[in-house]
Parts: sequence; C-alpha cells; structure tokens
Amino acid sequence: MGVNFYIRRQSSTGIPEPIDRTEWSEIVANDPDLEFATNDKSDDAPLDAFWTAHPDADRGSFFEWDEVDGAIWGQHSDQPELQKLALIAEALDAKLCSEYGDEMTVDYSGGQVIERKQDQQTQRSFLRRLLGL
Repeated sequence: MGVNFYIRRQSSTGIPEPIDRTEWSEIVANDPDLEFATNDKSDDAPLDAFWTAHPDADRGSFFEWDEVDGAIWGQHSDQPELQKLALIAEALDAKLCSEYGDEMTVDYSGGQVIERKQDQQTQRSFLRRLLGL
C-alpha cells in the first residue's frame, strides 16, 4: 500500500485555495507530456490526465483533479512522478504534500523530491488560528 500525494494551494492564513478547473485544464493542454484521459470536452467531464513521459513506459502514471477540494493527486507515486508533480505544483504556485500533510520539496542538487515534515509548532499554530485560540 502506497502513499497518495496532493498538490494543494493555501493562503498565508492556511485556508485552502482550490486549484480551479481552468487552471488544471491549461496545465494539461500546454504540457506535451500530459494527456487528458478522456476526449469528452464538456464542462463537467473528468479532468484526469495521463503522464506519458514516465521513464518506465509500462507504468501507468495518472493524475486526477478533484473538483470537490480543488486538489490534484497522484496515487502511490514513485520518484519520477513526484518530480513531475513538484513541477506542476510550482507552475500552479501550490505545494506538493503527502496524504499525511507533510510538504515535499525538491532537492535540486540531486534532483530528488524529499519530505519536509511539518513541525509541531506550525501545526499547533494553524489549529489555534482555526479554533480562534
């Protein structure tokens, strides 16, 4: 069982700012290595996308835009997929996080995406702001 990774955007106060349908559509349409999973162009069509440039051609790399919370996610992502997700997050001025809330950053010296744990003080401060404490 693997970990899911999400691209999310938040305001400086920690409130989620959804990535909208148009933004994700433009990313996919303008990236030659991303293809929509469906040819349906209707306004309510799913906006799932295949990443066609994964180094392992047999691996089905699939990214999904979640219209409920405006996040983009990859399931059980490996290092090349994390690198692609990190580039997409950068293009959207967003953050790449694990399903546990840990932010992922790119180690540009080694080209790896690494986990940067949230410190407990940051988590506590966010909860205090959220609860008005």
